[in-house]
Amino acid sequence: MKLLVTGGYGFIGSNFINLASQSNYKITNVDNVTYAADKNNIRVENINNIEIDIADYPNIEKTILDFKPDAVVHFAAESHVDNSIEDPYIFLNTNILGTYNLLQACSKLENNFHFIHISTDEVFGELGKEGFFNEKTNYDPKSPYSASKASSDHLIRAWQNTYGFPATIVNCCNNYGPNQHKEKLIPKIITNCFSNKLVSPASSTSTFLIICLTTTSKCLSLIFTPCKR
Repeated sequence: MKLLVTGGYGFIGSNFINLASQSNYKITNVDNVTYAADKNNIRVENINNIEIDIADYPNIEKTILDFKPDAVVHFAAESHVDNSIEDPYIFLNTNILGTYNLLQACSKLENNFHFIHISTDEVFGELGKEGFFNEKTNYDPKSPYSASKASSDHLIRAWQNTYGFPATIVNCCNNYGPNQHKEKLIPKIITNCFSNKLVSPASSTSTFLIICLTTTSKCLSLIFTPCKR
C-alpha cells in the first residue's frame, strides 16, 4: 500500500510514519518544514520526503498524481491557538486553502484511495465540567485556529456529499508524547520547571483531555484502507 502523509515532520505525523513503516508501506511525506517541524522526528529509512507547501497547488497536484497513493493521511496544519490569534492568515492559508488543494488534487486520481483528515475536538467549542463530544455535536469554534479546522472539516464533508469523495474525519483531542514541540502544554510546563520559570496554571473552568500519542497513531492505522468509488 502507498501512503501519502502531509506534515510528517511534525509531532503526530512523524509518530504515525514511524509506526506505519513497520508494516512495509511505501510512504511519501509532504512537509513545508515550518518552525514546528523536525526532520529528526522520522527515525526510519526508505521514506520519500518532499519539502513543499500544501498551499502550493501545482506542486501538490504533481506530487499526488505522480505517486498515486492508496491513502492520504492529512496531518499538516497550523495548530497553536495563541499564534492563530496573533496572525490568523497562515492558519487560513494552510488549514483551509491547503486542504482544498489536497481535495482538488486527490479528486483527479483514477485509482481507489482513502483520504484521512486529522482534525481536532476544538471545532466543537468548550465542554463544561461534565459531558463529552461526539460526531453529532454542533460545531462551535472559539478561535481562528479552531475556525480554520472547522472550515476544513466542512470542505471535506461538502466533497463527500457533492462528489462522493472517499474521506474520514478524525477529531482528535490533545495528544502528548515524544518529540512534542516545546510550545505545547506538557513540554512547556516541564521546560519551565527545569528553567525555574513560573508555571501558569490552567483556568479553573478549563478541562483538558490528553491522550498518549501512540494510541492515536495505532487508531489511525486501522482506518486507512482504500475506499472504492
